[in-house]
Amino acid sequence: MNNSLEETLKKRREEVLHKRQADQDTIASLQSEIQRHINKLPRRPKQSHEGLDRKIVELEKQRTITSMPLAQEREILKEISYTKKQKLQLDEYNAIDKLLQQKRATITTLRDGWKVHTTSLGEIDSALAKVRLATKLECKTQDLVTSEFDCPHDKLGVVIGKGGSMIKKIEAATKVSLDVNKDTNIITIEGSPLSIAAARAEIDKLVRTEAVHVDVPKRLLGYLGEKHIPIMKELRAANEGVTIDIVRSSGKIHLIGLPERTEEIKKSILQLNVATKERKLLPNEFPIVIGKKGSTISKLVTTHKVSMDVEKHSGDTTAYVTGPPELVNSTLADIEKMIEENEEVTDQIHVELIFKKIFLHHSGKFIKELQKEVNGTLKEGTEGMSAPQQPNCMLTFDPKHPDKEDAILMVKARRSVLEKATELTKTGLEKFKDLVIKMSADPYIVPRIIGRNGETIKKLTDGKPCFMEVSRTSGDVTLGATNATELENLKKEIDALMEKNALLRMDAANPDMIMAQIREFNRSKIKNEMLALANVDADTKQKCFILRGEKEKLPEAKKMFEEYLAKTFLDELAVTGNDIADLLNGGKGSTIVRLSNEFHAVLRADRDRKVVIIRGEETAVKDAKIRLDQFLHGGNGHSVARVAVTKSIVGGIIGKGGKHRQQLEQKFGVTVQISDSHVVAIRGPEEKVAECKIEVLKMVATARVTQTVPVDDEQKKKLEQNNTIRRIIRETATLITIADGNATIRGYFYDVNDAVAMLNEQLKGEYQSRIELDASHFKRVSASARDPSHFDRIQAETNASVAIDSENGSILVSGKRYNVKKAKEQVFGFLSFVLPGEVEKIKILAPLQATVGQATSLAEIAALVGGATIYLDRDMGAIVVRASDRDMLNRAKEQIRKKVEEAEKLVYVLQLQPADAWIINQIMGKNGSQIQTLQKSSGCTIDVSREKRIISGRGESEEKVSALKVSLSEIVDKAKRENAFIAFPEAAIGAFMGKGGKKLKEFSKTHEVELLRLQKGKYQFRVSGDEDKIVAAQKAIADWLAEWEETRATIQISIEDQFIPAVLGAKGATLKSIESEFECRIDINRDASTLTIRGGKKASRQGALEKVEYIIEKEEEARAEALARKKERDAENAAKAERNEGKNVNKPSSSGALDTRDERRHYDFPTVPVGVKAPAPKKKKGKGNSTVEGGTATGLSLFQMLAADPVPEQ
Repeated sequence: MNNSLEETLKKRREEVLHKRQADQDTIASLQSEIQRHINKLPRRPKQSHEGLDRKIVELEKQRTITSMPLAQEREILKEISYTKKQKLQLDEYNAIDKLLQQKRATITTLRDGWKVHTTSLGEIDSALAKVRLATKLECKTQDLVTSEFDCPHDKLGVVIGKGGSMIKKIEAATKVSLDVNKDTNIITIEGSPLSIAAARAEIDKLVRTEAVHVDVPKRLLGYLGEKHIPIMKELRAANEGVTIDIVRSSGKIHLIGLPERTEEIKKSILQLNVATKERKLLPNEFPIVIGKKGSTISKLVTTHKVSMDVEKHSGDTTAYVTGPPELVNSTLADIEKMIEENEEVTDQIHVELIFKKIFLHHSGKFIKELQKEVNGTLKEGTEGMSAPQQPNCMLTFDPKHPDKEDAILMVKARRSVLEKATELTKTGLEKFKDLVIKMSADPYIVPRIIGRNGETIKKLTDGKPCFMEVSRTSGDVTLGATNATELENLKKEIDALMEKNALLRMDAANPDMIMAQIREFNRSKIKNEMLALANVDADTKQKCFILRGEKEKLPEAKKMFEEYLAKTFLDELAVTGNDIADLLNGGKGSTIVRLSNEFHAVLRADRDRKVVIIRGEETAVKDAKIRLDQFLHGGNGHSVARVAVTKSIVGGIIGKGGKHRQQLEQKFGVTVQISDSHVVAIRGPEEKVAECKIEVLKMVATARVTQTVPVDDEQKKKLEQNNTIRRIIRETATLITIADGNATIRGYFYDVNDAVAMLNEQLKGEYQSRIELDASHFKRVSASARDPSHFDRIQAETNASVAIDSENGSILVSGKRYNVKKAKEQVFGFLSFVLPGEVEKIKILAPLQATVGQATSLAEIAALVGGATIYLDRDMGAIVVRASDRDMLNRAKEQIRKKVEEAEKLVYVLQLQPADAWIINQIMGKNGSQIQTLQKSSGCTIDVSREKRIISGRGESEEKVSALKVSLSEIVDKAKRENAFIAFPEAAIGAFMGKGGKKLKEFSKTHEVELLRLQKGKYQFRVSGDEDKIVAAQKAIADWLAEWEETRATIQISIEDQFIPAVLGAKGATLKSIESEFECRIDINRDASTLTIRGGKKASRQGALEKVEYIIEKEEEARAEALARKKERDAENAAKAERNEGKNVNKPSSSGALDTRDERRHYDFPTVPVGVKAPAPKKKKGKGNSTVEGGTATGLSLFQMLAADPVPEQ
């Protein structure tokens, strides 16, 4: 029946559609006619018919009544003619306009009919839709009903589904039609009552669903999202009613479904046995793991059912593998295996440089052939593999390896074939060994083979496929070529070159003199004769002579050279510049000439090298050398003594016309020579030399000398400001004046030397001191000093320079004076080791140096003991003794000890401790008045050294010195009684002194003492005054400090933030009242949660603390009571809520899935006949109502037809 009714409706729809189309065609035709008429429509004049007629009458009247020129009349006639044409145009316009009005009226009528037809079509379509819906839903049209209900807005998307999938699913399952209005949140269901109930049940489930977002680790999320991982597919299949989506951007899995189902799925996801492991990838491993366009990594994840991510962080590449642990492990094992098999690695083969040159010749022809051969063998049996999979090998030479001894041939291949590739390469290298020849040559002729700047090698190999490698050290010659013929030709040329430069080696009788021998030979007349046979040279490493020339001439050359060597034995002796001057002094009568004649040998002084060369027969040369050494350094009863003096003393020693020197030589039977550097050398028998030396030392000690040092104006000003001159004069007992750009120093010789050294330190920044040595001593010391470690150690420890001065036969120590002093102490330790029992330093106090250390006194001791060298070294504060043997040294020490004992009787020394340095000012008195008084009363000379804290006094008798000692002791004792030192906390000094020192002055006045503020040291104040006043002042200061410390004492407690407002009070009122009550200060640190009480007395601070603790205790009690009241209120509210819940058990929950208001909208279909005006719907927010208001005749007839058609029971 539904089908016949549908056919009837379709037929009627076609009829109405045909009528509407006919009306539409007629309207279109009429519109075309109207457009044609409009196109022909003339322009409508502005005036009406009546207006145009009046205008014509007025113009005619004007023309006939008024007299006017002919031209004006013509213009009026033209205007009349134009007006008549306008009248005709207006008639035509009105006729066409009337026709258009008629046609437009017809179109309006047709359009009304078209609208009726359109409305009828809508009604028919609606009826058809109902019929079709009934057919689709397999129910009667009478059974079709419509149900509407509200749905929570946030659930609309769930009901609709992705792309409307959920609606389609519900419609198919329950045989209903669903419509969702997103604007009004209303869901409309059409169908039978049973179908609607089923659909509503399904929708109710959907509405009850919730969206759960499961946070999943990044790696696990990637693993679950892989296509080849079936976990998500299995989860969706097992949970059909739940939507499971992976959202990579947020790192979450979205679950939409019933709460119990989503919770179960969430647990199953989070409990998956999935692990992630990482593997760092080196740059060369990265492409192996990825593969071409990711093929390798795709294969790995598909095979092992895992996921893989490769990421770069800070330059490092890491592969992350995620999946079940056993699958992850198997994946990583495959990766390791793959990397190991496919990784390109390099092996090295060390080859001789000659092979590298052969291989790289002709653009690397041979290495390319070898590489091709190796690759051909490796690829056998791999024809079926793709190109990337086939084994491949590359041969190159390491460019970074220095081409000195060998070259490195690098074999680069996959690890799986590297060993085989290396073996094949080594086998291939064996074939080239026939193209290399090794020869050996004496290293001496290597330069001849190489040539200057390699000219010989270039001459032999340029333009030829030949190569040469020559070792300068071993003499190995390696020849190579690209073919055997070229190799043989090269070998013949090298053989000829080596034959022409044959060698013969001869041992040297005196290996140390081999180079000197060659120099003498080069000056000899036989040299040119020898060159005709062979060249002569020396091998300094093997210490032998070399004859080079043609092989057949070498025996004759050897014989000639041996004869020359027999007559010209050579030796040499190291000397100083002063030694050379002594040897050459006297012209033809000089010592060097005398020794040459005496031993029938040639002695020659080499000033540049500072040696004396002796040439002649071997016996004569050796005897002359012994005699020369004795002359220079003593020995075998012969002695040498040197005394360094100044230019002014030299004149006294020489005398007028050399008379005094001659007298010394005649008197003592010695030779006296004086060098340009003012060193007096005395040579002769030991006893005579000692006696003459004593005489010279007496002259030096008693001679008053003068020496000048250049000083500019700026230096002079600096010296005067620092009182440097006065300090040097006091320390050295010299007289120094500065005038005309020079500082003139006058005094005894040794004193002047010390003063000059001190002055130069101030002017040049460097202090220099010499340790003089006798000739025999200097020879032994300089020999020991050849090992630089001794002086290097001293220099490192003292930061002073220590060096041997060969010219003056001394040790020179320079640097800052303080460092020089330390260095000299260590140098004397070294001398005691090298010269045991011959050098000694005896420490003496500074006040005794002026008497015991006098040069004349020391010269007397030197003479008394038999010629020892004795002098005062101010740097070390010691007397230095040098003697030729231990007995003389001991005698000198004994004499010095006696001198010291005698001097000590007439000297008193007071050494103060560093803490008592302030007593020096007490001893000095104001402007030195007390010292002057002491000197007058005791008759002693008093010296004060503030730097060393020493007060010393010298008197003419022991009685005067004893009286001075008593006076000084009394002054020291009194100073200690009348002065006290007090240590103050730095923080208390300001409070004690007061503003501008006001309180300090008041304290001094009150206690009748003097208080002095000290800037250095551990004490801050010194109290001076009467002994009893000082005791009282000390007690008063102690009381003040105790009170000050009491006021600065603090009490600190922890306080919780919640109690701070209670302690502070409104605007801090509570805190201020506590401070006022207890006269102390309270600070609260909110950041540290602490409360600090400071100032006031101890009892006050304690009282304030108790008050604060009381406030906190009360606040705690109040908070506890408030908390108890809150718990009671919460319990009451909970009980009331339970009672209300019991009353509302049967009431629908406001949070239910569906709104029960839908029952009011439930009605059967059709509620209103088709074509009958429906009741006006209530206004709702959203889209407007577009339903046609009125019904039509067609609609009424359709309703009657549908109502009359009985539907048979099914």
